[in-house]
Amino acid sequence: MEHTIVDTEMAIALIPKEEQDHTRHLCRHIIEKNAKSNDKRKHDNVNEIIRVLKQTLNANNVITTKADKENTTVLIKKNEYIEKTEKLIKETGYKKIGNDPTGEYQVAIKSAIKRATTIIKENEAGRLTSMNPSAPPMISLPKIRDITIIREKNKSQSIVIILK
Repeated sequence: MEHTIVDTEMAIALIPKEEQDHTRHLCRHIIEKNAKSNDKRKHDNVNEIIRVLKQTLNANNVITTKADKENTTVLIKKNEYIEKTEKLIKETGYKKIGNDPTGEYQVAIKSAIKRATTIIKENEAGRLTSMNPSAPPMISLPKIRDITIIREKNKSQSIVIILK
């Protein structure tokens, strides 16, 4: 339960000051109900806390995302996430393409496989290509060195908040 309280308070710290007390009151009420209930109800109450936190974070344009390393969750303002992603794109020289070229590559690969009959048997050819390939979406993961770790829950996962 201590972890839930600390995690809740960390998320509340990201919302505007005038909304913090109200959100804290709602979450306190849910946590107190959780402490008095049985296991099934505890699970339901934890889900309720998560729902309230998600709504509050969403209302304040705060998103959760994974960090680039380890098993870490980051809370970051949406506009800051977008700015950092746009900066990354500009600095690395990525270019936007008009359409997904994966289909063209798939056709070329299948053609090369068909021509390579001496090294690739006909019954193996189908396993070398995907049915409906597509390019992966771009994902921007904040770097751990750019953020301050507030509290480490356990060795497998940390929750961090970007502080300015």
